[in-house]
Amino acid sequence: MFLEKMVLLQFKNSISDPSGLLSSWKPESSNYCSWFGVTCSLGSRVLGLKIAGNGCYGGNPSSHYKYSEFTTLHGIGIRSNRCDGNGKLVGKLSPVIGKLTELRVLSLPYNELSGNIITRKLPSKFEGSRKLRVLNLGFNEIVGQIPGSLSKCRGLQVLNLVENQVDG
Repeated sequence: MFLEKMVLLQFKNSISDPSGLLSSWKPESSNYCSWFGVTCSLGSRVLGLKIAGNGCYGGNPSSHYKYSEFTTLHGIGIRSNRCDGNGKLVGKLSPVIGKLTELRVLSLPYNELSGNIITRKLPSKFEGSRKLRVLNLGFNEIVGQIPGSLSKCRGLQVLNLVENQVDG
């Protein structure tokens, strides 16, 4: 799906990736489903975007639960396949992600993503969605109110906004 590839590239271009976590995300690459952090269906629809930044286990292990413990407790498969302490994505979280209409898992913890919770800009794609199961933006720099539209994501099973500056 050409649109899915373009959305992923727009997302990459909207943030800073100083350590090259998204170096496999290249316009000339025909198989975006093999890109780091991207999970696709058999029909090449993006089902998951899972990229944990460094510090997967939090700054002080005694004061935070471990990322792997969180994923095991919920059994939903939000574990990142990169947890080696290298790199972070930096910048404002782009609403372009809302164009991935088959997205089940959006898991971008332990990065330096900032701005308001993106669902304020996603309702047209995710409001009432039975598809989005996991929204994990923990340990970022997200600010503001938790939008009421999240309650309309009927399929949402895991919401992790820990260690951000959100309320509501």
